[in-house]
Amino acid sequence: MAKLVRVNRVKSRARKHWSLKLLSLGGERRQRACLAARIWARLFPTYAEAWKVCARPDWLRWLIVICGTRREVNKVERIVNYGCFCSLCRSPCVRTDLCDQIREVVKRPLLK
Repeated sequence: MAKLVRVNRVKSRARKHWSLKLLSLGGERRQRACLAARIWARLFPTYAEAWKVCARPDWLRWLIVICGTRREVNKVERIVNYGCFCSLCRSPCVRTDLCDQIREVVKRPLLK
C-alpha cells in the first residue's frame, strides 16, 4: 500500500518593482506621479539608484512633498523657489545643481 506524502507548497513571492509604490502615493489623481515619471522609474532596479541619477528637480520635489517631513519640505521649497528664479535660461547645469542641492537636504530613503 502506497503511503501518501504531504508536500508543503512554497508560496512564491515575486518582489514587486519599487516604482509601483508611486501609484499609491499622492492620494488624489492630480497629485499622483505622472506617467513619464513612472515609466522612467521602471528603468532602475532600486529606488536608491533612481534617486541618485534623477535630473528632474520637479520629480524630486514631488516625492519630498508627498513623503518628506515638514522640515525637509520647507528646505526644499526654498531651494526650488530660488532655483526656479535662477534657471530662467533652463540650463541643464542649473537643473543638475538644483537636483544635487535637493538630494543634500534629504539623505534618507523616502520610499521603503
